Amino acid sequence: MSGRLRPWAVWGGLVVVVGAAFAVVVASPGGGPRTPAERVHSLAAELRCVECQGLSVADSNSPTAQRMRADIERRIVEERQTDAEIRRAYVDRYGEWILLRPSGGGLDALVWALPVVAIMLGAAGIGVALWRWRRQPRPEVRPGDEELVADLRRTSTPADPAATSEVAATKATEVRP
Repeated sequence: MSGRLRPWAVWGGLVVVVGAAFAVVVASPGGGPRTPAERVHSLAAELRCVECQGLSVADSNSPTAQRMRADIERRIVEERQTDAEIRRAYVDRYGEWILLRPSGGGLDALVWALPVVAIMLGAAGIGVALWRWRRQPRPEVRPGDEELVADLRRTSTPADPAATSEVAATKATEVRP
């Protein structure tokens, strides 16, 4: 095998790394059973404060946020509601805007997925362009090419405007009979 890696080896390695990362994320434990206080804080961090609207219920100290935290705790301890049921109750009462994180379904999923798809398509396009560019034959330098470049450098017009007008005037007089 030469010093270069084969393309299939690079892609195979990439698949293995991404697969391993995915397996670690999926297989990571959820932390086991949570205490009611942890559940209250977790749910309060997901809900927007009705008064502040820029803070979560967990971060706000407004009277409304304190009542919402107490209501969440009551629903967990006394009514034994699940996190999903509590979220649904608040969404039913205030609407989807109460959630600090989008639900991830329908149009929300499209909003989250489109940037990822655009980045992937852009990366694929760059990869294809680079692959095509590398496959193009490189031009050969012939003996006359170096002389042609030297001639062009000698006869090219300078960047100075005054010198450019002098060169243009000289060329104009050379052209006229």
